[in-house]
Amino acid sequence: MSTDYVKQFWEGYHRALIENQIPISHRRLYVRHIERLIRFSNGARIAEHPPSFLRYYLTELSNQGYLEPWRYRQHVDALRVLYLFFLKPAWAKIFEWAYWQNTTVSRHFPHKLAPNHSALPTPPSLYICAAQQDLKIHLQGRNYSIKTQQSYQDWLRRLLTFHKPKKPAEIASEDVKSFLAHIAVDRKVSIATQKQAMSAIVYYFRHIQKQDWSELGEFIRTQPRRSKPQALSREEVQQLIRSAEGMHYTLIFALLYGCGLRLMECLRLRIEDFNFESLQIAIKRSKGREDRHLPIPKSFVNLLQSQQERVAALHRADIASGYGYTTLPASDNGTLTSSSQEWQKQFFFPSNRITQCQGVRERVRLHIHPSSVQKYIAYLGKQLSPDKRVSCHMLRHSYATHLLENGEDIRHLRDLLGHASVSTTMMYTQPNEAEEKHIASPIDDGLEETLELASCSQGS
Repeated sequence: MSTDYVKQFWEGYHRALIENQIPISHRRLYVRHIERLIRFSNGARIAEHPPSFLRYYLTELSNQGYLEPWRYRQHVDALRVLYLFFLKPAWAKIFEWAYWQNTTVSRHFPHKLAPNHSALPTPPSLYICAAQQDLKIHLQGRNYSIKTQQSYQDWLRRLLTFHKPKKPAEIASEDVKSFLAHIAVDRKVSIATQKQAMSAIVYYFRHIQKQDWSELGEFIRTQPRRSKPQALSREEVQQLIRSAEGMHYTLIFALLYGCGLRLMECLRLRIEDFNFESLQIAIKRSKGREDRHLPIPKSFVNLLQSQQERVAALHRADIASGYGYTTLPASDNGTLTSSSQEWQKQFFFPSNRITQCQGVRERVRLHIHPSSVQKYIAYLGKQLSPDKRVSCHMLRHSYATHLLENGEDIRHLRDLLGHASVSTTMMYTQPNEAEEKHIASPIDDGLEETLELASCSQGS
């Protein structure tokens, strides 16, 4: 292979990386991934590889077992840029890039529901990819969150894979029932997971296939486990908040408990959502796409205002550096609007770094990643209460439990929590084991002395 050809190849690939807004710090890694493909090809021209060879290569790569999921996804993205934007073979536009990027394939990091953890699941057929794309476009048109889009597409893929080779138009209600029974009996998913699967499937067939299956009739359902959500005591909550290092973590924990927020509701708060004159927080586009307003606890108004000043200083520094952009709810699909740089639109709990989002031209500052909060509160929970598995949602449970203990009306609590039905809020009224009425055993009635005598006689 001539030196000129090699030079032209890498120059062309670098142009494709720039076109796709790949950060400079990542481009060297992308080049290494392509060099690995070239070595694997053993002298064959990579431009002439069919899609079957690429699937084989990605499968072999996953079976090495040492690649972390993020590095594997980066490897796939390097191949996507190579074939889709530089080499441009005919099959590149219909190749299942999203499947390979969104599926964790390493043996050390198996997919949660994969039946065989030692091998990669078979790539989906083109009709499955097309069905997922149709569903994604419809969900985006209705402004569903990214997580909901991903979850619904995943359940659709599982259904169609379960009934392969049936096409979506050939799926009947009995097929859906058998799939829901499968995940309940064989996979032993929770009732919430089964409901989510049913909602995703019904949504697709109602809006895309125009089949209304709102009432599927009788099918095997996961048996609900009715128990009162576990909550922390008031003293434990105070210890948890005091032990948090970093004002952003302290305020996040305080808002989760003081306002009963869900974690993502808290992290998605923006500067404009706080009204310190009326002492209210606007919770927008929460679960169920409902908005609500909550009172700001007076005990940490000053801390919230201090956090706002820190965000203002950070935003001014970003503007001075040529950044200052953030994503907006309407720009989840990868586009920025003129208001993306406004101060009021900035996240109240910004990330400590500026990132490059896929499909977005400018680098943006997002909110703190939820996993960092979840890991930190789990770490603090082990230090403070080893017998409890402390989570962010437990602070929300504690908020509801303590309000009911103070005599709060159940319907008002439903509005504060943002529940669609008061029946969901009623779970906080169920007594836990410690609150159950103590029932004296018959053996306690007059047999205490008999047991003591028996114990003494055995000891002698």
